[in-house]
Order: sequence, then structure tokens, then C-alpha cells
Amino acid sequence: MDFDKTPDKFPYPATLSIKFGEALRDLNPILSTSLSSRTPFPNRKDRVLDRFEEESFTYRETNPKSEFYRIEQIGGQEVMRYARAVLLKPDCAECHNRPEFGFDGQWRPGDFRGARQVSMPVPNLTPIIDKATSTAIVLAIISSGLGGLLVWPIVARQHVTLRRTENLAAQLDLKNKALEEAGRAKGRFLAGISHDLKTPLNSIVGFAQMIRDGITGTAPNDQAKNYGGYIHESGTNLGRLIDQLLDISRIDSGLRDLDEEAIYLASFITDLRPMLENTLKSTGKNLTTDLAGDALILRADKRALMRIIDNLVENAAKYSDGSIVTIEFVAGDSGEIILQVSDDGKGIDPQGRSEITKFGVRAQETSGLASGYGIGLWSVETLAALHDATVEIDTSPKLGGCRVSVKFPRTRHVIR
Repeated sequence: MDFDKTPDKFPYPATLSIKFGEALRDLNPILSTSLSSRTPFPNRKDRVLDRFEEESFTYRETNPKSEFYRIEQIGGQEVMRYARAVLLKPDCAECHNRPEFGFDGQWRPGDFRGARQVSMPVPNLTPIIDKATSTAIVLAIISSGLGGLLVWPIVARQHVTLRRTENLAAQLDLKNKALEEAGRAKGRFLAGISHDLKTPLNSIVGFAQMIRDGITGTAPNDQAKNYGGYIHESGTNLGRLIDQLLDISRIDSGLRDLDEEAIYLASFITDLRPMLENTLKSTGKNLTTDLAGDALILRADKRALMRIIDNLVENAAKYSDGSIVTIEFVAGDSGEIILQVSDDGKGIDPQGRSEITKFGVRAQETSGLASGYGIGLWSVETLAALHDATVEIDTSPKLGGCRVSVKFPRTRHVIR
């Protein structure tokens, strides 16, 4: 590991790969490649991974054979970042299990132990590839006398990875065009309901509450109280719609960052229960909660988690013809935490299940219940994705209704 202090020593393959990336970065700060691991050699234990590297690790732990890539802005320039998992080969495991490294023989062939990432400007990658190839040739010549057989496989792999990134850039260009069209669709949606947001909401809610609670200075009759209740409920619903639209705007503009904290789920649901029961009140449905997992602690954005649960309960209130809505948190077999919101209605048509999480798509209404704008489940899936969580919708006669599950990865399960 200290080859740079001893002229007659040759670096380990991983060390050589890291030095290769540093040489690329010296040529161009935006151009880099790196190799990192959750269990590094002792002299590299203090390396700090950036957000992309952390997210790629989390994704790799459950999808080791898939690719992970993203376009970011670095120094005012669009940069493609691409990562692949490093699965141990027999000779790698044998080296890492040597006693002096202190891993106690825990490295095995085939294990996921790290990730290699490449960062490069897009879309014109040809000059970068030429520079990378030139650098690789220079490094190969310098090191050939000490072990060229180790260098060439690394160089070849980097070259292939860079070429594949060029193809990915072309694919991402097509996806960006599709996203632009989706953005235009959202713009048309917002324009279509803009007339719903022109009323001075705070005044409506405030004066309606005064009428409903009889604090206007005169004794209101029952009809006036009812009218006040209707106005207050409508204003509250409009406020929730505005909150949804603000979330959409923040997510689209990239300003929706997570404010994460450790959330004790049992007390969190207890505090949230009055608001959720009020959501169900007008439809006559009852709320039940399963707090058997009262020791579960989730690392998440509390406001986003509240929005996810509120949207799911509101959907059940609108579209279920049942009488009970159930909320529970359970621990999965792999250590993940699963939020489940279910009802005892007749469920969702399986043919439309894959579409209802898309922006602007509503579930089929039942029994003439209140309509929506088709952003509830889209918002749930989008906020879940910010937590690296996935959303599953189950509905069947055997299940006896609809169940929406939000699965948070085990990395967000706080163990005390």
C-alpha cells in the first residue's frame, strides 16, 4: 500500500486503478474515475464519498448487476456519471484476506465489495476518450517493466466503459426529450386548474372557522354553522392541493432536498392520527393502525413521510367503497421497513394498475365519491424515490381490497 514511499514496489491493482483516476482528473477536473469500497484497505478508510457514490452503493447492494448513471452539473458543465459494481474475483479475495489487512477471511469470490465510477462531460466525448486513451498508454509504458500484465486489463476496461458511456449519452438525450414533453404536460395541467387557486384561501378558512365555531359576535343558527363547516372543509382541501402543487414545483426544479431525521414510527402515527381521521370523516370510513412494530425507527424526511401517508389515506377515502382504512409499518425479511396502507373495498382494476402512479392519471372513481387531479400516487412515488424507496400496489379478491406498500431500504432502518 505504501508503494509510493518504496521505489522498488508495485501498487496493488485497486491502488493502481485509483492512481489512474487521479491522473485523469489532473488532465481535466471534470474527467475522473474512481474505485471505492465499504470495506477499504486501512490506509483508505478515511476517504469521503460524494452523494452520487453513496447513492450508487445503496443501489448496488440490491442490484449488483445493473448500471447506475446520472447527469449532473459540475462547474457549470453537464457531466455524465456512470457506476458499475465490483464483484470479487478469486485472486482479489485471496489478496484481501491476507492477515495484515484485518478482514479475517470475510472476502469471498462473487461478493459485492465496491463500485467503480466514471465522470465525463457530455455529449461530445471523443476528445475525452482520446485523452483517456493517451493517458492509459503513457501509464502502461511507464509500468510495463514492473507489471504490464496488471495495467492492460484495467486500461481496456476503462476504455470500454468510456465507449459505453457515449452510447448512454445518446440514450439519455432521447429520455430528456421525453421529460421535456412531460414538463409541458404538467404546465398545461397547472394552467387548467389555475382558476381554483385565485381565491384568498386564508380568509376563506379563517372566516369559515369563525362561523362554524360561533365566534362571530352573533349566535349563528344551525344552517349557518353547516355552511361554515362546508366552507372550512373546502378551503382546507384547497390548501392541501396547493401544498401538492408546491411539492411538484420543488421536485421539478430540483429544490426538494430531504431534511432527514430519525422518526419513531409509533409516536409519529399517533401524532398524525387526528389529521388522518378528519380526512376520512366525510366518507364515514374508520381508521385502524397496527403499531406492533413500535420499536421501528426510520431515517427519513418527516414532512415527506407525512405527505406520503396523507395522500394514500386520501386516495382510500376517495376511491374505496369499503369502510376501513388500515395503516401499518412492518420490518421486511431483509431489514427494510415497509409502510402499508390498505382498505377493505373491492380493489382496483388490475388492467389500470400500472398507469395510476403516472402524473395526471386518476384511479377509477367509485360510488360517486369526490374526484381528484391525478397527482396523489404520482407524488407518493416521487417522494418515495427520493428516499430510494419503491411503491407496490396489490389488489385481488383474495386480498379483499387495495394495499399500497412503500418499501424503504434497510439502509434507512435505524437500529438502536
